[in-house]
Order: sequence, then structure tokens, then C-alpha cells
Amino acid sequence: MEVLLVVLPIAIPIIIILILGLVIFFKVRNFLRRSGASTIIRAAANHIEQNGGEIPQPVVSVSDLSAAYIPSIKRDFPQMSYELMENMAKGGICKILESIEARNTNLLDKDTFSQSLIKQVYGEIAGLGGDRKYDNIKIHKAGITSYSNQGESSRAVFEIALQYQYTGTLKTGAKVNNKLVQAGYRVTLLNNQKLYDDGETTVSANCKNCGAPLSLKGSNKFCPYCGTAFQEVADKVWQVSKYEQFA
Repeated sequence: MEVLLVVLPIAIPIIIILILGLVIFFKVRNFLRRSGASTIIRAAANHIEQNGGEIPQPVVSVSDLSAAYIPSIKRDFPQMSYELMENMAKGGICKILESIEARNTNLLDKDTFSQSLIKQVYGEIAGLGGDRKYDNIKIHKAGITSYSNQGESSRAVFEIALQYQYTGTLKTGAKVNNKLVQAGYRVTLLNNQKLYDDGETTVSANCKNCGAPLSLKGSNKFCPYCGTAFQEVADKVWQVSKYEQFA
């Protein structure tokens, strides 16, 4: 009896603490189940395990105003679909990164990329402090952020969020190897009816019958000089003219 009297004052607080601990545990577990947080935690843990312990970065957000601009693009270029323009922008940034990695601007064909863009990439390659690698490029989202039609010149700017495994030097100066990077790029597509880029002729559209220059805007499909029907080739005079990383 004396032993029991000595043990009880010590055991009772311990039992109370254990009970409170169990109550808190079950409440937290139920909350996680209801909120879905446990699913997020498991997904993050799986991602970290699959990427060698690297914490996943948030995907870059893009300013997507496609719904506002698509009607104008369809009106100005009925044969140039928005989907084709978006694919051109996405394919363009992938090709640019490939060119930088290979240190070779010859990968940028002159029908798709303007002379000014090729010069821009050439200058970046010339200023590289070391090799860069962009492996496993994955595009998360792309959207048009601005569109303008000023007479003979039209311009569409896309923002693209993507990720890649990066090897090279970061903006901070740190060197990394196969680091998962989330990045955002702006890619500008240009349609110039004067068909000039920095004073150099880049592409032309002429009537196959009389050789007269053809306007590729609007719905007209006949040569205004001889009346010959022509196939719409609006995509041939859209070029990737500029790019920049914004995130």
C-alpha cells in the first residue's frame, strides 16, 4: 500500500500526458485526411526521393491572355491558327536552348528565326563562361501575353513556363550539376509585311503567276494584280524574333 501511494502521484501525470498525446495525434491525422494535406506531403516526399533529395520548386506562373487575343488573331490571320503560333513559340525556345547548349547557331534556320534573334543567341554563346546543358526539357504552360497589329507589322509575345535539368552556372555565380530548374521565358513572334528584319530580307511571298508581292493578312486568297488564286502561307512569314528569361 505504501508503494502504491508513492507510485500513483508519479504515474497519474504520465498517463494523462500519454492520453493527451494520443488525442492530439488522432485530431491531427483526421485534419490531414480531411484537408488532403497528407496527399500533398506524400507527393512531395515521392518527388524528393525521385530527384535525389531535392525539394521541388514551384512552377513559374505565366500571364496568359490568350482568350482575349485569339479573336483578333483569327480576324487578322484567318489561316494562321493560334495553336500553330503557340507551337512555334514553344518549339522556338526549345531550339534556342539546344543551340546554346551546342554552341551552334546553325541549328536556328533562317526561315523560322530572324536574323536579330540569331545574333542575340550568338552573342549569348560568345559570352558563356562555360558549357551549359538543358536536359529533359518539359513545358508546363504557355500563353500569349500581348498581341499588336500595327499596319504592316504584327507582334505576338508568349510567356512559357518550363523545367529542365540544368548543368552550368546560375545567375548567382554558383555552378550546379544536373539541377532541376523551373524557368520562365518570353518568346516574341514577328510578322512583318515589309519582309525586312534589321535591313535584311528574310522571307518573301510572291504570286507564282506574275511575281507580284502578296499580302498575307486578311481573308483574300487571290493576287490583286492578276487574280491568280494562292494558298495561304501566313505561317511562313511569322518568325521567332526575340526571347528573354523572366524567371
